[in-house]
Order: sequence, then C-alpha cells, then structure tokens
Amino acid sequence: MTPKKFSKNLTGQGIKMIDIIFLILAILFSVFYGVFWKQIWVMPLSPGLTKSRLLHEVWFNFIGSLTGWICLYIIYKSLSAFTWQTVVINISWQHIFLFIIALTGITGLLPYILWSISRVVDQIIGKILKK
Repeated sequence: MTPKKFSKNLTGQGIKMIDIIFLILAILFSVFYGVFWKQIWVMPLSPGLTKSRLLHEVWFNFIGSLTGWICLYIIYKSLSAFTWQTVVINISWQHIFLFIIALTGITGLLPYILWSISRVVDQIIGKILKK
C-alpha cells in the first residue's frame, strides 16, 4: 500500500458510533494511565516529588497512552475500507510501525521506552564528551 493510498483510506468515512465508543475508551484509559502511573509501575511516592514533577508524570503518561490509542484508531480507519478477505494483503510497514506504537502506548510502556531511549542517548553523549 502506497502512502497516498494509506492516507486516502483515513478520509471521507464519517463519524460512526464505533468511532465515538473508541474515543471514549481512549480518553478513559489514557486518564487511567495518567492518574495511576505510580501504582501501575509500583513507584513509591518519594518525598522529593514536587507538584510540577507529579503533573509532568501525569501528563507524560496520559499523552503516551493517548498516542497509542490514536495510532490504533489510524490503523482501524485505514483498514476498515477493505473487506475482511483483503485486509491482510493491504497491511503495510506503516501499519506495523503504528501497531508497535499503539501496543506500547496503550499498555503504558511508551513513556518508559521514550525515557529509556533518552537516558541511553545521554549516557552515550556523556561517554563521547569524556574522551
């Protein structure tokens, strides 16, 4: 599937009841991951956690989850134009990439993965600058 065909399937389908249900689920679960991130990741509340840091963590986890839901929605909309018999043939590398982001976002792992990548980059830059 070419990028032009991929984006064409995202437009012109209108809003259906399934879209509204999907939106409600996405917001509810994103709020859940945003608010309960400490309990989900078993992180005790440290005394040094400021209100701004707490707000940042809530926002970071909320956006991570919402990003996953948005990616899943894009996959759904782009493939819903096809019949069930032709969906498999029309799956592209873009769908696979979006699915990986969707899976990590919906399960709450996307913020952790992004944080881990930034830490690795910091360590690499630190080692390069020490030489």
